[in-house]
Amino acid sequence: MKSIATILFCCYVLLCLDRTVSYSTLSSLPPPRLLPTPPPQWSSVTIPRSPTADDVAVEPLQNMKSVFRRAKNRLQTLVRKKTEKKEQKEPEEMWQVLFHDTEYLPGHVARVLAKVFPISRKAAFEICLRAREEGMVPLTVCSKKQAEKYCGAILRRGLVATIEPLDFT
Repeated sequence: MKSIATILFCCYVLLCLDRTVSYSTLSSLPPPRLLPTPPPQWSSVTIPRSPTADDVAVEPLQNMKSVFRRAKNRLQTLVRKKTEKKEQKEPEEMWQVLFHDTEYLPGHVARVLAKVFPISRKAAFEICLRAREEGMVPLTVCSKKQAEKYCGAILRRGLVATIEPLDFT
């Protein structure tokens, strides 16, 4: 039994080393034909023709930008026109959200502030205590649209908040 296993192991090793010789000894079938692997097939790259005056109106080269991208079986050239830059608007006016002191428990106020604003409960609790001392505390500075959203969210939850433009004076 050991000798058959040894012979099979040796044949397997020979098969790994030289597939044609050992295969014929193990089987009555002819050895398989081992073909070399074919070289990889390269797809031909085609570059589309340049746009002519019939296709696109002729424009100065500085206004054109070519972008090459790979399509399924070819290389595409995309021609983009440069767009004129829009006039830069003045920076948007910043608004601040002010939180006013209420008679609610500080735990409830901290929970509401932590839900509305991206702050921790501990920071919200400290804001609540500071509002108790000073009467009114600025919470955040943001655009008018965002400030209105924050103020509305606080008012919907029963607390008092206002917004006002930020003065740098």
